[in-house]
Amino acid sequence: MALSRAKRLLIVVGNSRHFSRNDCYRRVYETVVRCGHVIDYKELLPYLDHSA
Repeated sequence: MALSRAKRLLIVVGNSRHFSRNDCYRRVYETVVRCGHVIDYKELLPYLDHSA
C-alpha cells in the first residue's frame, strides 16, 4: 500500500486491522477515525449492483 498527497479525495479500501499494523498507516487511520470519516462497508452495500 502507498499513500500520496491527495488534493481532493483519498479513498482507502481495506481491512483496518491489517492497515494499522504499520506505524505510519496506523497514525493515518487514527487521524481519519478521529475526524469521523471512516465508513463501514455495510453502509455501502445499498449502493452496490446486486444483479451481477
